[in-house]
Amino acid sequence: MQSLCAPNLYKDDFSPLNGISKSRPQYHKSSTASSTDTVIPHLKMHFTSLAAVAITALAPLASAVGNAKVHNNCAAPFYLWSVGSSVSNVHKINPGETFSEQFHRDAVTGGIALKITRQSDGLYNGSPQLIFAYTLDPSQVWYDLSTIFGTDFQGQVLTVTSNNEDCPTICWPDGTQPAGSQVKTCEPNSDQTLTLCADECPA
Repeated sequence: MQSLCAPNLYKDDFSPLNGISKSRPQYHKSSTASSTDTVIPHLKMHFTSLAAVAITALAPLASAVGNAKVHNNCAAPFYLWSVGSSVSNVHKINPGETFSEQFHRDAVTGGIALKITRQSDGLYNGSPQLIFAYTLDPSQVWYDLSTIFGTDFQGQVLTVTSNNEDCPTICWPDGTQPAGSQVKTCEPNSDQTLTLCADECPA
């Protein structure tokens, strides 16, 4: 059953800079120095200072964003893809392991869907998919749990819990989607963890 999600619920690569060092040209100065000889160094210092301030200002924003996590408490591995406007490589999550990615927005779809199957090619062969989806907004993160093509976790407890006790939880006590909307919201700096084969629903 597919969940009723918030608008665009399934809605940044950083490439290393290649520094190319060039040999410094030799200049022959005239006896009268140009005014740019004094202005340009000051401009360089000014722009360098602005860049440093910008980097300092951005650092708290990056650290203020939480993570979407999927913990495998089952006895067998499962396979996960992070899906937005593109599809990530498959991640094999063995028993006891946890997958984690920082909340982020997709430039095209807005939201991200973490799609989970029991089979290594389950995303492409019609296998049941468990979908842990989120959309990051400036003031909150939306998250929900749903399935398509059936369920591979029937009889198992599935929970979504947070390191922030004020965030609402999701619990499927028998591995199947309960009636009603599963969409929740919380502060964007909180982590949200989907646990497969959890011990029990949170109190």
